[in-house]
Amino acid sequence: MTAQNRSRAGFACSVALLFLGSVGCASTSTRSDRATVRDVVAKHGGLQFDARDPGSEPRHTATQETRRLLARPLSADDAVRIAFLENRDLRAQLADLGVARADLVRLTTLPNPEGHAAVRMSRDPNQDPQWDFGVAMNLTRLILVGKADSVGTNRLEAARMRTAGAALTLAYRVRLAYYALQAAQGKLALLRANVDAARASVETATELHRVGNLPALDLSQQEAAFAERAWNFRRRKPAWSAHEMLGILLGVPNGDDLDRRSEPVGPGRQRAFT
Repeated sequence: MTAQNRSRAGFACSVALLFLGSVGCASTSTRSDRATVRDVVAKHGGLQFDARDPGSEPRHTATQETRRLLARPLSADDAVRIAFLENRDLRAQLADLGVARADLVRLTTLPNPEGHAAVRMSRDPNQDPQWDFGVAMNLTRLILVGKADSVGTNRLEAARMRTAGAALTLAYRVRLAYYALQAAQGKLALLRANVDAARASVETATELHRVGNLPALDLSQQEAAFAERAWNFRRRKPAWSAHEMLGILLGVPNGDDLDRRSEPVGPGRQRAFT
């Protein structure tokens, strides 16, 4: 190889090394993105954001933490924590956060330089072979990589804020559904108490009529009042729809893991489902 060819080869290798050294890419991990979302949720909502990785477990499998929370009386804070872990829409939003991170990596990663080498043999046996070396790269991507980095970073930041906003909105809706279910259960308890009172009145009226102390008309009126209250109780049951709504927000739409019973609220503490 002649000195000129060696110089060409050295120059080509230097250019290749320079381009390879200039190629950089953003991290593919979404850990920092989730940390940002966690900080925003904690700052604006005072909540602990412990959402699981969308691809960590099967989509229909509840986490151990969810099962532990559902095994005890459920408070409003526990309901929010379960929603952060299991809500389908929030998990989809977290997946979009990963897509935004992947877009940033794609925009900030330069294509690999393409090198080539060729040798030309002369028919003259006294003449050395001619070596050609070259390196090619997409200059448009190289020039625009700075602007692409800015665009990708802004998109990622917007995805972070959308995810944090989705978490805060979900927490708000879960609390509304939780207290709506409590109110519905209270109304259901009143309806049940009315039915029980009407049943007791019918039983008393029946005994009075049997011994001749109550006219048949009065007994019929008591029975009609009982039938009406029992029908209203069976027909309305306001806790059912509220129960289903809370179950959907928590990511357990079948409602099998939520109990419909409630206990009275004591002074200074939340009502819990038992």
